[in-house]
Amino acid sequence: MERRYSTGAEVALLAGSWLIPGLGFLVKRDWWRGTTIFLLLNATFVLGLLLHGTVLVPEFRYTSPAFNIVSLLTFIGQMGNSGACLFCLAHDHWHWNIFRPIESHPWFDLASLYLLVSGCMNYFCVCNYYDRYLGRREPAPAVEAKDSP
Repeated sequence: MERRYSTGAEVALLAGSWLIPGLGFLVKRDWWRGTTIFLLLNATFVLGLLLHGTVLVPEFRYTSPAFNIVSLLTFIGQMGNSGACLFCLAHDHWHWNIFRPIESHPWFDLASLYLLVSGCMNYFCVCNYYDRYLGRREPAPAVEAKDSP
């Protein structure tokens, strides 16, 4: 019989799966699926970083001339793999020299696409985790109506 978690623990597992791809599956002891998701999504993200890409924070004010809806949607998609994405944002903010994103590099757009694909795939993996383990509830037993004489 599968162990049921409290609502708070379920929300924490969803958030953890968003931060670390495959975490929810690993907690539910689906080792193969959790490990595969973790390795594939993070390998895709690292490949994007190796191609000199990074997560760029878009302009959020729609009145600004620099506002671009495509950049905003790309950022939201990249945030799907939030643990790796937060690492990129911290890297840019504190100027760490772990990798060097170059916007003028010819592969920068391809690299950004890899980061976007990694984030969107994690979004679908979190939704899959929710559907498999949290979304389905056993129906309540039906109450039979008694016939009155």
